[in-house]
Amino acid sequence: MKWKRITAAVLSAGLCAASLGGIQGFAQEESAAAMGRYLETSLEIPVQSIMDLVRMEDGTLRLAGNYEEGENGESKFGLFDSRDGGETWELAASLPPEYESAYTVTGTLDRQGGGAAVIMTEDGDSEDGYIWQILNFEGDGQAQAFPIPDQIFITNLAVSDGGSLAALTSNGQAMTLDRSSGETVLELPASDAVDAMGVFQNQALLLTGSEIQGVDLISGEPQARDESLNEALYTPGANYQSMTSTTYPIVFAEEGDRLYYATEEGIFSHTAGGSVVEQIVDGTLCSLASPSVGLIALEASGEVFYAAVQDENGSGKILKYEYSADTPAVPETELTIYSLEDNTELRQAIVLYQTANPDVYINYQVGLTGEDGITVSDALRTLNTDILAGNGPDLLLLDGMSVDTYREQGLLADLSALVEELSESEGLLENITDTYRTEDGVWAVPGRFTIPVLVGESDVIRQVESLEDLKNLLLQADAGKPAIGPTDAAGLAEALYPVCAGSWRKEDGTIDSEKLSEYVSLVKEAYDVQMANLVSAYGQEYMDEYKAGIRDYFYSNSTLNWDGDFLYGMIGLLQGEFQMKLGQITTYFSTSEIATVNSQTGNCSYIPMPGQESGVFVPSNIYGVVSTSDRQEEAMDFICFLLSKEVQTQNLYFPLPVNRSAFESLLSSYAWGEETDYSMASSDSSTGEFVEFTYIWMTQEEAENFTALAESLDTPAYTDQIVRDTVLENVRLCLDGEMSEEETVNAVMQTINLYLAE
Repeated sequence: MKWKRITAAVLSAGLCAASLGGIQGFAQEESAAAMGRYLETSLEIPVQSIMDLVRMEDGTLRLAGNYEEGENGESKFGLFDSRDGGETWELAASLPPEYESAYTVTGTLDRQGGGAAVIMTEDGDSEDGYIWQILNFEGDGQAQAFPIPDQIFITNLAVSDGGSLAALTSNGQAMTLDRSSGETVLELPASDAVDAMGVFQNQALLLTGSEIQGVDLISGEPQARDESLNEALYTPGANYQSMTSTTYPIVFAEEGDRLYYATEEGIFSHTAGGSVVEQIVDGTLCSLASPSVGLIALEASGEVFYAAVQDENGSGKILKYEYSADTPAVPETELTIYSLEDNTELRQAIVLYQTANPDVYINYQVGLTGEDGITVSDALRTLNTDILAGNGPDLLLLDGMSVDTYREQGLLADLSALVEELSESEGLLENITDTYRTEDGVWAVPGRFTIPVLVGESDVIRQVESLEDLKNLLLQADAGKPAIGPTDAAGLAEALYPVCAGSWRKEDGTIDSEKLSEYVSLVKEAYDVQMANLVSAYGQEYMDEYKAGIRDYFYSNSTLNWDGDFLYGMIGLLQGEFQMKLGQITTYFSTSEIATVNSQTGNCSYIPMPGQESGVFVPSNIYGVVSTSDRQEEAMDFICFLLSKEVQTQNLYFPLPVNRSAFESLLSSYAWGEETDYSMASSDSSTGEFVEFTYIWMTQEEAENFTALAESLDTPAYTDQIVRDTVLENVRLCLDGEMSEEETVNAVMQTINLYLAE
């Protein structure tokens, strides 16, 4: 019997240092010496997942969550206490056996050590096989469950120091519940749907899309708005909608008349009725800013703070913040990093690096935020101006940029020594890391890569040895089963672009019009045939809507973000909907998806995607050091860290690693040929057929074949984003009949040659 939490993936985090923004009552104001800030440490805890954390009336910390017991690692829900600030924990109480098999959706603890939770238990008589209940439990573990009226989906619970239980539903409705019956006591009014909720004294704090509102928990009467708190919370871009069922974008704590809250920006303090909101911990200098951290709870104990968080694996952590008067308030060294688009892995690595190097602050700048109307050309123009003026970054994430252009202008430092050192110490996939090596040096190094592949029924795949063979298959009329699915037809230009674009580049940097014309012609011919086949199968209206949706997706995402599309393609192959899937192996889960289909059908294989080039891989996380930087040594040290096994094994959801040790380690994440703990379900909207997709890991032979493929790749895809966008935007017009093939080629040639001449 197991008590489990319903978890969602939230990226993992490390430890780091946190800064103090000069808060009265916690530390002295910053002096000329600028000493003193909060430091973060991670506590050892006895649970795998956390429901809540509270400081009880006597100062004891109480932790609620799942722990493993017995030889078989049976999961149970327990209440654990710490009387020494989280250094040691002891089991205080467990729930009665009848609730050990329940799933915890959300829950809260009170100051007496009891609490309430929303649980799901199996019920064969209900429509969906489950019954939802409110579980009220005492500090000694005694518990009683009550059905939730009208099957309302509760996403958050919070209990006030006065004992009132507040609840928030998935449709943004807030209410108070009777803990002895589970029934609604009051509906709490708000000006709009409530995104997040907390409690402070006898108020419910309700955060909508535009304001925070206080509502009395006893009378249900709205309270006067705290303008200073509202102003601090609703800075431009603030969003408190929760993206998971187990973590929250903001969590609250209270101590006396002082309210605390934590977000990705840090930990803040506000006195009731006061006019100031003060920052205690700077999120940019600690794990709170990492996309790999999800907040669960916050507690304060004098000058010490505890944040309960969850990583991407659903594992809980408690981060403890204590003030250190001997630590510089601001790190002495600043390293500036620039990328066109935000990069999740880079943000996670920054947190880890600052943990190991508390004297270094990494200033991460993103050119395209999506909020200011800046184009790629605008962003690059500004970046280049700053670099030439001596105000540029120290390190570049070159994804979407022209590495050759920066190299030819002498703006990149030689990374040869760095690559050689890593190759000797940890091992690298040198066919990937040498992508930007010339006779004179190594000017950039990819940290990750993906592989364009053609996957499908083995007897079909065996017929394909070249782009011409693939073209012939795509030009065949539908013989009962489409060659490719709707996604591949609508995104055919995008799928083939990585294995073709590099062949268009001449030695002088200009575009070969004949090669480009071959690509446009092939895509247009195959698109027309496949769309006609699919219209016959699905209808014109369906395909028009589908095409628009797919194009919006591909045009708002790079070709590196196809993992979701790849999965649904594998499900389509499993269901026999089409013969082939054009895509990219973006992660180890892509190889697992292929292995899963093959294990069930015995008829699924893959080959490198045929194109105008062969042996193509798509480099990503491409790092380069600016040659004019006075922080080259620090920048190179950070690149070494990014390419280390420690960082490159952080997450299976990231693209393939270039560190050989990491590559081999992740290959054996699960037992060869065995089921993993990942699964999903899909149904056919037209037939109602239900398909369960349980991931099966590669066999050892499949892993060896995949490794051989990765080591054989020798042609990097052309990754200049301006060129890609220009080509695909014009090809889109051609496919829709708004331009001829010749007009498309001419338009692309004119635009790109002007761009390359700048």
